[in-house]
Amino acid sequence: MVDATNGQCQFCAIAEGRGTNGVDEILQESENFVAVASVGSLTPGWMLIVPKSHQLSLAGSPAMEEFEAFSSEVAERISALFAGAPVRAFEHGANRDGSPVGCGVNHAHLHLLPSTQSLIPFFPNASMSLRWETSRFSDVAGRACGREYLYYCENALDPVALGQIAVVQAPMSQFFRRAVASSIGQDAQFDYHAYPCLSNVERTIKLYGCDTNVEWSFADRHSRRAAA
Repeated sequence: MVDATNGQCQFCAIAEGRGTNGVDEILQESENFVAVASVGSLTPGWMLIVPKSHQLSLAGSPAMEEFEAFSSEVAERISALFAGAPVRAFEHGANRDGSPVGCGVNHAHLHLLPSTQSLIPFFPNASMSLRWETSRFSDVAGRACGREYLYYCENALDPVALGQIAVVQAPMSQFFRRAVASSIGQDAQFDYHAYPCLSNVERTIKLYGCDTNVEWSFADRHSRRAAA
């Protein structure tokens, strides 16, 4: 990811409606944020909330109230499309360009993922050394104090839901993506560079733009996989 100072930040371009890879369509927006489908979607419905202004993490966003309301609205839409599935939220909070915590993206973004399974049981083993603390997202900046962090929330449908934050001492790239991959039995496919999963991205874009529910729920999907 190139620094935005010369106008080449990919996420800045996406937020301005100048995406280049064919799946960067803005699906919903507010004054300061946009919602787009996530490249590397191991399952359909995976979305990103991206600030229009260039920043490395969402902690301490000057538009926090708007961010929480917008994220909740998008999460409600995702849940409705996936038969009422819970929506999990997470952020890799980097504090410097090129940090492994940021997964190679030098622009803040929150992940929203419909899943009937909590991701907590699938956190990588590195989580054993992390100290998780209960926190609302609006309190993350005060708890992180400029340090890099991981944030996870089980219930993105509630704009003021309690989540968990852990300050990162030894960064692991794509921490939460590893958990998602493990939760669906695809551990080796966590890397979005190697597995962009564009068919799932395209499906999310199509679903988000229509009023009909997806034909199968996540509960059905996991039941079928378990029975296979």
